[in-house]
Amino acid sequence: MTKKAKPVISCGLDEPYAVAVRWVIGLSLVFVPLFCSPTAHDAFRYPKTLLFRAAAIMIVAILATAAIWGRVRWRELVRDRAIAILPIAIVLWTAITTLLSTNRPLSIRSFEYTVEAVIFFFGAWIAVSGRRVGQVLMPPMIAGVINALLAISQAADWWNPFPFASDTEVRLRISAFLGNPNDTGNYLMLLAVLATAAGKVEKKARWWILTAVLLAGLIASQSRGAVLSYIAGLLVITFIASRRAGFIVIGSAILATLIAFIVLPPLRARAAFTARAITAGDWATATSHRNYPFTVAWKMFEERPLTGLGPGTFKYHFLDYRMKLNEEHPEWIYQPVQNYAEAHSDHLQVLAEEGVPGWLLLMAAIGLLVSATTRHWHVHHDERETFVHYAGASFGVAFVTIALSSFPLEMVAVMQIATYAAALILNWSART
Repeated sequence: MTKKAKPVISCGLDEPYAVAVRWVIGLSLVFVPLFCSPTAHDAFRYPKTLLFRAAAIMIVAILATAAIWGRVRWRELVRDRAIAILPIAIVLWTAITTLLSTNRPLSIRSFEYTVEAVIFFFGAWIAVSGRRVGQVLMPPMIAGVINALLAISQAADWWNPFPFASDTEVRLRISAFLGNPNDTGNYLMLLAVLATAAGKVEKKARWWILTAVLLAGLIASQSRGAVLSYIAGLLVITFIASRRAGFIVIGSAILATLIAFIVLPPLRARAAFTARAITAGDWATATSHRNYPFTVAWKMFEERPLTGLGPGTFKYHFLDYRMKLNEEHPEWIYQPVQNYAEAHSDHLQVLAEEGVPGWLLLMAAIGLLVSATTRHWHVHHDERETFVHYAGASFGVAFVTIALSSFPLEMVAVMQIATYAAALILNWSART
């Protein structure tokens, strides 16, 4: 039941400065996912990192200027201290594990990345205060649609702006402006969950059209983990709306997935390839060789379960640990394995690099998102609370699921949209 509109809550910043923050956040949400340099050694992630860092610096400059001129109302800015404490705790624990790191220079870079993400979170908190669903979701959706359309074009071999070697696997050419199929799938999946929640709230055709375009790009990326994560988020939305609808969606999702794997040749080929590998007991092939980084990350965690080896050090230690594990896994000797920079599971990588406290902080953040759904379960004062009701748990579940077999925290564009969505959901559900 919807009652009269809830009073608009101030963001704690005088209007000229709040507008400036909104512009920085909005423009970064559009341009970071599209920014790349085809001629650079790292054409996708490093340029995005630089642009994201620039956005964080501009946010700090605006807030510092506002503070100097006494234009910040701190009590209004941080009106829910429980939510504000968690990002600060994340920064503090990252600082501690950086000091205790086995490779401090690498960890310092990761620490900077964490600080930038927290700055962006607070900037986004200001930007979404008092705004409406359409206003806050349109900027990321612009970049999302562009990336989805390019992914579709690359998958269909219509047009690809990036040169690839002739022997490059077709699937690996589906990069959009994000880097690779997994980056593309993760990014589009998170946006699709938000668009679906918005469609449930506003019930306007534009959200269902946006969702359809994003899902088409997601399917084009052939990222199985991202597809399953969207289904998980969708199930949460439907169960919140109605248990009966939830069971219908479960059946429909299973049927649609089976049809997709039967009708679409790339998905059918991947499924057959994986099935043959599992039948032959070739788990390296079945998991796309992720059994190696998974096992290595767990070994790192076992050796230093409290503090981990240090933020960003997985890439530095991977080959050393892989060679040590040859004694436990002699079959690895005959398998050529690249030097993995990421564990391909943020759960395992956080455990390996920052220990149990780091993982508990990650889960606490997810828990806040999920709990946001229950804060206004029966009465929704306006569309913002209704959006939070559907988006909180669904986004949290989708993120937890994708983090099992991928590393969204390490992908700048994916991490940015996750941080933005967290600020949006937590701001609109914060205690007043």
